[in-house]
Amino acid sequence: MNSKPKVGLYVSSKGRSLNLRVEGVYGDSADFFLVEVVGEDEKDDPLAIAQVLDNQEWEQLVKDDGLKYVGE
Repeated sequence: MNSKPKVGLYVSSKGRSLNLRVEGVYGDSADFFLVEVVGEDEKDDPLAIAQVLDNQEWEQLVKDDGLKYVGE
């Protein structure tokens, strides 16, 4: 896959109630980058703790949960 995600909302296409918001993508290479994510229900919470995934963790999450980008 090795493509950086866009900032915005991703939802599971596998019928799961997984909604994640990508808050930031860091790194200059498509071979290695970090993705900062937070649950959609926590997007406006200044105290929410984001998870930081490396590109392999992100790609596995996308594959396992069928995450699809739906926009900002």
